[in-house]
Amino acid sequence: MPLKMNSKIALFQKSILPLAIKVATAALGLTFNYVATRHLSAHEFGLFSISQLLIIILATFCKLGLDTAIIKLSALRVNNKEQPNNYYTAVLISFSISILVSYIFYLIGESTLTYIFNKAELGSLSSYIAVMIFPTVFLAINSGMLRGAQRASLSLVFNGLFTLTLSTLLILINSPHSALALIKLVFVSNCIACCLSFLVCFKLESFFLNTNKKQLKSLLNTSISLWIVSIVAITIQQFSTLILAKYTNASDVGIYYIALKVSLLMPFFLIAINAVNAPKFAQLYASGEIQELRSLVKSIQMLLIGIAISSSIIVIVFADFILNIFGPTYNQGALWLQILVLGQFINLSTGSAVNLLIMTGHEKQHRNNCLIIALLTIALGLILIPKYQALGAAITTAIAIASQNLLSYYFVNKKVYNT
Repeated sequence: MPLKMNSKIALFQKSILPLAIKVATAALGLTFNYVATRHLSAHEFGLFSISQLLIIILATFCKLGLDTAIIKLSALRVNNKEQPNNYYTAVLISFSISILVSYIFYLIGESTLTYIFNKAELGSLSSYIAVMIFPTVFLAINSGMLRGAQRASLSLVFNGLFTLTLSTLLILINSPHSALALIKLVFVSNCIACCLSFLVCFKLESFFLNTNKKQLKSLLNTSISLWIVSIVAITIQQFSTLILAKYTNASDVGIYYIALKVSLLMPFFLIAINAVNAPKFAQLYASGEIQELRSLVKSIQMLLIGIAISSSIIVIVFADFILNIFGPTYNQGALWLQILVLGQFINLSTGSAVNLLIMTGHEKQHRNNCLIIALLTIALGLILIPKYQALGAAITTAIAIASQNLLSYYFVNKKVYNT
């Protein structure tokens, strides 16, 4: 039976505040990058960009997929308090892994980064990259818990809005002129956000460390599958930038990073809608209400297709103007931005396909999809980037994003709706 109209309206009304927060976060992201590019040279901003990428990669490894697994488990716990509380267990596991990874990177990071990227200045940032792992990991875990507990607005505040606001203010106050100085400011803002998010999570969930072996095994089975997906997703999204950092100078990496960030503004509507509706996807599927699930997803997709068409036209037509905001050097990336936008157009047009596979228990199918796309990304990147550099990186990323979403869309129709 299709969702009643008032139910649909209620769901979209619930999306308004998270969407507004996501819009504000997107605006602040642009502001942060604008202020940073005005204080740092393209070379220093490029070094900062590479550092941010490395932090994301290391944090993804340390999270072990628990940040995504906790969304689903917390969502199920909202309607059934007998579901085990796995939040504190997830925090303990990720903390243990973070200590090990951070220590190893602290010991070998400087020499390794200098050797791989042939950029001595990057090696000098290794100690701060190592400590940035902790707030990055815990902000993701706490954000996942809040999303699952149907506190999507708080999740978005802590995992973006707050950190960007504080980081931007700290830049304006301290006027950093190097990548190292900027990383220090971002570290301070992330730590403050992390502490505040812990206070909120502690208030929502009373302390309980789950030691039930069967339940722990179930948690790890889910998280490991999602962990593999996360690592593969990072490969799809960031492999091109990583390889680009090896084959070109830091300035070009900084310009490409800005083009990539601008292109990533397009799917923020999708992210905000998923933040609210991901728990609903899991609940409808678990209760066998497939037609209601399909009706909800179709409504969301029609909205996103309209957004995809309008936003793509705007960004493609005004690419030069948009990038020139960050400085005359950055409009060199206009063509790169236009290519990246094509991948995001497909991402939006396929709606919540990727999120649906995860929330409906098809994590393994999503993992398999991602593995295929990751191999494609690596192959394209190794062929195109050494020869065409940033242009090759943009083509590789656009093809990877489009392919991943089209494949997910196919399997949603095949497996989720035919249950």
